[in-house]
Amino acid sequence: MQELYLLVGALIGFIYTLAAAAIVISLSGRKQHKETTLGNLRGLLSKIQEEAQQAQEQIWDYGSVEEEKARRWRIACTSVAGKAADVLQSCWLGREQDSTARAIYDELLVGLKSAGLEEIMPSLGQEVEENDRRYRIEQKDGYPPYKVSKLLCPGYYFKLALNKSGNSEQILLGPAQIEVIGEKSKPTDK
Repeated sequence: MQELYLLVGALIGFIYTLAAAAIVISLSGRKQHKETTLGNLRGLLSKIQEEAQQAQEQIWDYGSVEEEKARRWRIACTSVAGKAADVLQSCWLGREQDSTARAIYDELLVGLKSAGLEEIMPSLGQEVEENDRRYRIEQKDGYPPYKVSKLLCPGYYFKLALNKSGNSEQILLGPAQIEVIGEKSKPTDK
């Protein structure tokens, strides 16, 4: 969004520069007549400023429309990716009993990984935080710290490409469903 503001500002500055250049060229190209007065120049400048204001409004309107389109596309893409993650989880659950579900899972996973999808597949014994959004704890025994005792279903997130600052963004599509086990007795406060 900041880039759009910079672009609009640069464009407006460019328009003013062109307007000033046009005034100078028009004045230097003709002989000084009695018609060239300060009032005429002010009127010409006023007209140029009005045209620049109209151009600025058109640019702003265009930017707003494009931004709304991009927002709607992001929402639609996230929704579709979330539905794809639901299908992946369903196929993962049925992959052991049904070879078709396994084939669909493998094919869909490979295709979606090429688009940026990544699995959340914690290993058994891996320590997990109770409030980590990547995991949905379906059953827990004991007290923290918790370790994964069973993976019920993997989770998925979509990793967006690196942005200009060099960072990547992750969108959680569905958490991994797990069971955890913790310490048998409550930790004592020291």
